Parts: sequence; C-alpha cells; structure tokens
Amino acid sequence: MKKMWVVLFVLAAGCAKESPTAPAPAVGRLELSVNPAAVGFAGGIGVGGAVCPAGWPLRWGPFNWVLKEVGGAPVTVTSFRWAVHNAANVQVADDDLSSQIAGNFGTPGATLPVAAGETLTSRSVYDCEATGFTGGKATFTVKGTTTSGAPVESVAVLTLLAP
Repeated sequence: MKKMWVVLFVLAAGCAKESPTAPAPAVGRLELSVNPAAVGFAGGIGVGGAVCPAGWPLRWGPFNWVLKEVGGAPVTVTSFRWAVHNAANVQVADDDLSSQIAGNFGTPGATLPVAAGETLTSRSVYDCEATGFTGGKATFTVKGTTTSGAPVESVAVLTLLAP
C-alpha cells in the first residue's frame, strides 16, 4: 500500500497548475534603417541644381531614413549623428544633426516623438561630400529616451558607391 501512495503523490504533484504571470511591460525600442542601403554618385557642382551647401559639392543619393518603434512604447529621439568614412575607412566627417532630425521627418521642434509601433520615413536626402571623396560609408546614430527615461539607440549604415 505504501508504494501506491507514493505514486499518487507524484501524480498529484505533477498535475499542479502554474500560477499565471503578468505580461512584461512594453519597453520602447528604435530601429533605424536607410532606404536604399547603398546609393550611387548623384553629381557634382551644377549637376541637377543646388542640393549641397558651399564647400560640399559632391553628392550621393537620394535616400530616406526609416525610423521604427519596435518595442511597443513611445520614444523621443533627442540626438542624431552622421559619421562618414572614405573608401580607405578613414573618418572624414562627424556631424551632430540633432537640430535637424525633426525637420527631416516633417515634424517641427527640437526632438522627434515616435509613437508605439509607429514607422516614420524622412524626406529624400543626399550625402554631400568635399571634392576628392570617392565613396565609402555613412553611419547614422539616433539616440533618445523612453517615457520611463530609459536610453535607446539605433545605428544604420549607408554605403556610398564609388562614382
């Protein structure tokens, strides 16, 4: 009889139900990409009109930034950097474009709010470079915060094809 009680106890313990757990709260996350991921040389001085500022006559593009919130909670973008490396992988530029991020996505203001699950696509932009640049890559970094104050960051790389 003892053996039967042991078996019944094991069976009863194996049938115990687990208590349900609450789902984890949504945490805002960003995904930055560029579309297309590689662009060709689009011209120099006087080609297609004025696109690039003085001193930066060569341009690659056009391309768009695509910014997605993928964590299920709102995020505010507060920083946007653009670093360029030439074909020899030497950094030739590092610009803080934070003041322009909202405008590139058609939103006024110094920061860019991104709602939970939202995808934003920028206006078409060009990478402008100095004379002598023959291709390389542009690395874009966005940073921001979630509604709870946690930092978020995402990086995208654009290949600048040789002319």
